This record gives sequence, structure tokens and C-alpha cells, in this order.
Amino acid sequence: MTQGSGYDTGYLLVGRILWLANPLFYALSGYLFFHHGKVHDYPSKLRRRFHTYLIPYLAWNTIYLLFFLLATWSFPALMGEQGIRWNEITPGFLWKVYVCYYGEGLESTPLDGPLWFLRNLILITVLSPLLRYLLSLHRLSLLPLLCIPFLPIGTEAITTLTYYGLGAYIALWNIDFIDISRRFSLPCTILFIFLSVWLVLGNPPLRIGLDTLSVLCGMVMLTSFCSCVQFRFSTFYQTLFFIYASHGIIARLLTKVAASWLLAHSISPAWYGLIHVGNLFVTLAITYSLSCAVRRLAPRTSPWLGLQR
Repeated sequence: MTQGSGYDTGYLLVGRILWLANPLFYALSGYLFFHHGKVHDYPSKLRRRFHTYLIPYLAWNTIYLLFFLLATWSFPALMGEQGIRWNEITPGFLWKVYVCYYGEGLESTPLDGPLWFLRNLILITVLSPLLRYLLSLHRLSLLPLLCIPFLPIGTEAITTLTYYGLGAYIALWNIDFIDISRRFSLPCTILFIFLSVWLVLGNPPLRIGLDTLSVLCGMVMLTSFCSCVQFRFSTFYQTLFFIYASHGIIARLLTKVAASWLLAHSISPAWYGLIHVGNLFVTLAITYSLSCAVRRLAPRTSPWLGLQR
């Protein structure tokens, strides 16, 4: 980060709030999987997750692959090194598309990069019987979970294991997290803000531990907020996964077009941030419109793409 850059500082602070969506997603997934669940329910839960996790995951990565192939054939210069050609399609390449196209190891993502969270969720769901056994041994099984962030296994893997396990622990031991969040929302909000600013602007000791504490406080803060708010935009809520899974295609096109236009014209760098924000809102409008069109034109197919009925 450039010293004294207000834009960079604000970007990093907002990023810490946005990142809370990932641990919250895993905590909710772990909680819902084990809430009121018995051991003999495991096969039926897996069948339901097959439809809600695996099919949308495969469908969207296939859509991305077809998009890259078509875009490379139509606009090879624009796609450049990011292009994909038909002669590159091999079993090994398809493995990369659906599992680890960007990055390596536990920090990799599929071709539809934002869906790394769903890939990890599929894997940990398969391992959920083992997780249930370990977390049910003793209430102190929470302590090993809180030690996971100190392992050198990558941010994505840490987020998956720690917070899915936390949600599972809350469900298995019947902990009322909503009540906890309401009682401690104010101190946790203050502590989250303080730690976020300190972690962005300073170089505190025990950074990993403070970062984990910051995330936990942020989760309490957002849980308390959401429990007090009645969401009325049910249609928008039902399309969130579609928007999240598809936004990469639209955003990539808009970024490419905007970058080409900026290179061709002498535009002041002061406009770059405005163009970036404009791309965000245009992407949101396009993906939401697409989701509504798919829901109307192909109602039976739409659940395969993560659209709720």
C-alpha cells in the first residue's frame, strides 16, 4: 500500500468488511448441515447438497469454459494470454478448469474463480462425518478450530475449515449464537473497527490471532444486524448466487473494454476509480436482468444455475 494513500486505505478497510461474507457463508453452511441432523440423515443430506452445490458448480464452470472458447475465437487480440482454444481441451486441462485453474494447491480457484468457496464446501461436506465425530467429543473441541488460522495452509483453506467447523460446533452443541450476537454486538462492533484499522494501518504483534479475533467480532456484528433487519427484497435474495457466479464474465468484458478505451484516450487517472465503480453497478444491473430472464424463460433449468424458486 502506498504510504498516505487514502484510496488504498479505504479500499483495504472496505475489503475487510466484504471478506466477512466468506466466514459467514461457511459458518451458516456448517450450522445448517448439522442443525437437527442425525447420523442416519447423512445420505439424504448429501443428495440434497448434490443438487444445490455440485450441479450449479459444474454448470457455471462449464459456462465459463464455453465463454472463454467463444471469446478467444471471436476476439483473440482482446483475450490475449487469457484465451482458451479448442486444441487445449484435454482431460488434464478440464481438471484444472473445474478444480484449480488459477493458483496452486489449497489456494487455487476453478475457472469461475469466485466459486472457490463452493468447491471447498463440496469437499468439506464429503468429510462432514469425520468433522461431526471430532467436534462431538468434547466442548473444548472448539479450541483446535481456533488454532487452524495459525497453520500455513492458505487463506481459503483456513476460512473453510475454521468457520464451517465453527458453524457445525454451534449446531452440534445447541449454542444460541443469535442471542450471543445481540448481547455482545456493541463491544464486538467497536473491537472490529479498532482491530481493522490497526491491522490495515499498523504492524501489530500476533497479527494472525488479531485477524481471527477481528473476523469473529465482525461475524457477531453482522449476525446481530441481520437478525434485526427484515429483508423485503425476496426476488433479489433468490438471485444472489446467480449474480455472484456470473459477474466474472460481465466484469471481465467491461474491464477489458474500459482498459482498451483508456489506453486509446488520454484520460486522467482521477477518473479510474469512477469507471471502476461504474463497472460494478453496470455488472450488477446486467447480471440481475439476466437472472430474471433465465427464471422466466427457463424455469425448470434455473435451479441448475443456483436460482431459487
